[in-house]
Amino acid sequence: MVHRQNLLKTASAVQDEGEGRLNAPSAKRNLPAILTLVKRVAPRRGRALEIASGTDQHIVSLAAAVPELIWQPSDVDPSRLKSIKIWISEKKRSNVETPILLDATERKWSKVNTQYDLIF
Repeated sequence: MVHRQNLLKTASAVQDEGEGRLNAPSAKRNLPAILTLVKRVAPRRGRALEIASGTDQHIVSLAAAVPELIWQPSDVDPSRLKSIKIWISEKKRSNVETPILLDATERKWSKVNTQYDLIF
């Protein structure tokens, strides 16, 4: 797993469930509050970028909650990108794209990611 300069190794408690599927207990706990907020502020249609998707247990629920948005998961860590692909493949949501490698700590990352109506 990649650890950025200013991020402690203990900042994320993730469990490996095997074959690349990661599980973060905090993701399940945080999901109701996240869904409430996103449903309130998200545009009805368009494209949404999720920054630092992590294990991405959230993306399939977000895609179901706001089905008119096309969801783009992203992360900086290749092992997390693999986990995201597994979560997506299990739920088969047509409005979730293949995860992309994105480091939001890089300067000007937003200048090349202008096609989104919501950045989460």
